[in-house]
Amino acid sequence: FNLYVEMGETEKAIANIDKAIMANPDKPAYYYVRGKLKETSNDLVGAEADYKKTIEIDSNHLDANHDLGALYVNQSIVVVDEMNALPYSDTKGYDAKKKELEDIYAKALPFLQKAYDLDPSDTEVQGILKKLYLRSKDMDSYNKLQKEIDAASGTQE
Repeated sequence: FNLYVEMGETEKAIANIDKAIMANPDKPAYYYVRGKLKETSNDLVGAEADYKKTIEIDSNHLDANHDLGALYVNQSIVVVDEMNALPYSDTKGYDAKKKELEDIYAKALPFLQKAYDLDPSDTEVQGILKKLYLRSKDMDSYNKLQKEIDAASGTQE
């Protein structure tokens, strides 16, 4: 499997992981690795499904929670670009994209919150959560997170 990855033969690597999953369908690491490979191959639907399956088997799988949340956040970038490309007069289109963006944030938050719960020292997750809380106007969660970060670092605002 690793040899195929090193050689850039993602499809063969995925085929080998598929065999491993068939032999041991309750091993979350197999789904996670397949999800990573699918994500790098731009199969985002497949990656999402594998990350979710990983979490279904092991809800405390840090990397799957992190990467699924990040996958959704990355999708939001496309929506923001689409919003910015709209003419100022298209308020209906803007409102529809805004709703789509809010839905993406709502999908990402539980997985990123879980990743933070599993590893509160992850500054990347802290930063993403803070941005999502601000964009969602969830100041209570933002302030709570900031207090936890300050307490962990020994500083106060």
